[in-house]
Amino acid sequence: MAPIFSGKDPEQIIQQIEFLPNMGTIGDDTLLFLDEIQAVPEAIPALRYFYEDMPEFPVVSAGSSSFITPYANERLYFCDSAFQEDSTYA
Repeated sequence: MAPIFSGKDPEQIIQQIEFLPNMGTIGDDTLLFLDEIQAVPEAIPALRYFYEDMPEFPVVSAGSSSFITPYANERLYFCDSAFQEDSTYA
């Protein structure tokens, strides 16, 4: 999965996701949900490019300790302006 998110172009990332087994076409009515995002640290900074270049495309990420990665400092850079972090407790 890491190579899919190594680029900075969200349209290219979407095309590569479509080529994964059992994936259909990603259209305007698609919500991209990235669960356990901490397993692919390259996906975390890629979220920024979705926000900046495709703000109309809904992306949700989740995972335990999602942002405790080598990119933690970058997260602090764009979290305040681009993302809303939500924690739900059972």
